[in-house]
Amino acid sequence: AGVILEGVATSCIYTALFVGSVGCVEETGMLSKDTPRRVYICAPLLGEDMAANIERARMYARDVLLQGDIPFCPHIYFPQLADTRDPVEDGLAMDACMRFLDNCQQINVYAVPPTPGMQMEIEHAAAYGIPRVDYPDSTLHRMFRPAHKSDPCR
Repeated sequence: AGVILEGVATSCIYTALFVGSVGCVEETGMLSKDTPRRVYICAPLLGEDMAANIERARMYARDVLLQGDIPFCPHIYFPQLADTRDPVEDGLAMDACMRFLDNCQQINVYAVPPTPGMQMEIEHAAAYGIPRVDYPDSTLHRMFRPAHKSDPCR
């Protein structure tokens, strides 16, 4: 939910949807260019080498963070909580991922073709009008947005 902070311009509504993330949404409802976007990392998890997939996803999330945005990477979080081999636990984790995805401003897709789990995330994002950015060759593309020198958090 949003919180209005006293002493700031009335043209901004500050939201804290994730711990530590505060962003400015202009009256148009669009993020200002200096506001970090919440970016969902959509990449393979299961497969021949789950550990390698988790490490690649961690690198994708790091790249998003270094661009000045806020990554949400379920690969880093949910395998620690839910057993991917248990359909009930895996389903709970996927449902939680979708709820996080609802609050993201962008989904980055890191595989072509997408896995079945990724396809569910992609379709969910499309249904909510969340913009999609494809990285089909699974390499890190560094298109950095410069951080403000006055911002000690970057």
